[in-house]
Amino acid sequence: MSTRTSLRRLTLATLATFALVRHLTSSNAGAALAAFALAFCPYVFSHIPHVQLLMTFVLPLTLLQMHRFVEAPSGPRAAWLGASVALAGLACGYYGIFAGLMVALGIVWFAGASGRARDSSLITSAPHHAM
Repeated sequence: MSTRTSLRRLTLATLATFALVRHLTSSNAGAALAAFALAFCPYVFSHIPHVQLLMTFVLPLTLLQMHRFVEAPSGPRAAWLGASVALAGLACGYYGIFAGLMVALGIVWFAGASGRARDSSLITSAPHHAM
């Protein structure tokens, strides 16, 4: 693996995790700690020979887009969510499956938790706009 690929992966994972945790907690210190923890976790370094498994940045990116969509469903946010799931699939097939399942279960969970499951607008608008 080239040094540039490793540095890009490290930078993207750090930025995506920082953005996700900052969005959820509004804490810069917590976001920095979480970003550092994901960027340098032993799981990633144990998979250095498998370049596709190093692309962990797609998972926090997908979670960030899911949370943004759940907070305020709209066409553009659904499109960004769909693009992040597609990027996860392109970066690594395993992560594409994980991201798709995370989004599907997350939307169902948050729709039920917010009481929007009965009108089904949240659940049905995500796949419609993402396509």
